[in-house]
Amino acid sequence: MGSACPQNARDPRRARPPGGARWLLCLLALAPLLTARADEPPADGPGAGEAEAEVATVRGHDVNLRAGPRVDGHAITQLDPGTVLVVVDRVPGWVAVQVPRGFAVAAALEHLERLAPEAVRVKARRLNLRAGLPEEGRPLPPALRDPVPQGTRLALLDVHGDWALVMAPEDAIVYVHEDYLEVHGPLAEHRARVDAARAERARTLETLAALRREAAARATAEALRRAIGAAQQALWRLRQEAGWEQAPVVEISNRLEAALAAAPAAPVGVQRLAAALCRDLEGELALRVARRDAELARLRGLAPAPEPAPARPPEPLTARGTVRWEAAEGWRNRGAFVLWQGEEPRFVLELTVGLAPPIPDLAAADDGREHAVVGTPNGERVFGLPVLVVSRLD
Repeated sequence: MGSACPQNARDPRRARPPGGARWLLCLLALAPLLTARADEPPADGPGAGEAEAEVATVRGHDVNLRAGPRVDGHAITQLDPGTVLVVVDRVPGWVAVQVPRGFAVAAALEHLERLAPEAVRVKARRLNLRAGLPEEGRPLPPALRDPVPQGTRLALLDVHGDWALVMAPEDAIVYVHEDYLEVHGPLAEHRARVDAARAERARTLETLAALRREAAARATAEALRRAIGAAQQALWRLRQEAGWEQAPVVEISNRLEAALAAAPAAPVGVQRLAAALCRDLEGELALRVARRDAELARLRGLAPAPEPAPARPPEPLTARGTVRWEAAEGWRNRGAFVLWQGEEPRFVLELTVGLAPPIPDLAAADDGREHAVVGTPNGERVFGLPVLVVSRLD
């Protein structure tokens, strides 16, 4: 990838010494390295000849943080008063800074590997971080001075087409006009300011990650609920046909299992509803296989037609648990009331007509408290659970 680095403070057009002088200068520069002892400790600080970093804070509101040391340089974000910055270089009228708190920059998705809903890793050998998202028909926004190396982990903020908004690493170099900074002194003497800013950034990132996890859980839960409703509706239609074809059941089961596998961040309760329906689909498939085998045996004269079992009226039962409305787009009424016992769904609750007052109010029972439900199984199954026709609710 090409780099759009900001202009350097040094003038690239300055005169260069002649060839012989350049060799002499190189030898003079290498002499201390050739004579230094191998067991000597390295010099303190960032490097020989480099000034120690200083700590500064922003004075003024909405101070632009720019990709380059120019008034027309692309503004990445605006800084609040008191923002702590580490000054690493100076340009006439400008200072180059690191931002411990971080800020949003853009990177091409093709060079990123998704690690989690809130994190990516750099795949390219060196990746430019752009000062903003590209706009159609306009040149790419300028890149920050320092590309990030392969393997760098970045916090993912958002995705826009082929580009991602990520949190820039702390050592990214950007620029602020010197008129808006108050320099406090060397980094060694003001380490507490920087540590506090880094702690604030860590809290901000953790809050952001938690919000993204919650949003991802809601999105995957909604998608899984839609899959549950669609699978239940398709299975109900198949059962109305009373055939023994297996392929439609396998197709429904495969779609639901794929939706369940794609929703690891969905709440456990929604996953268990989907798993119960998957087990019901397996039972339906086994029933259809047995029905097909019995029908083939009867047609070939290998077995007599089965005697219908005498129907016995179901007996009422009492079950205790919490009542919750479980949304399932695609199913009747877009969901159903489910009786949960602990962390396990046990029954789907329905009301029947002709009940004597007081008529149970399932919606009012969805209050997080435990209730005693008296009802009669009707032989049907919804979401893989037996349906209980409620007659009384305590």
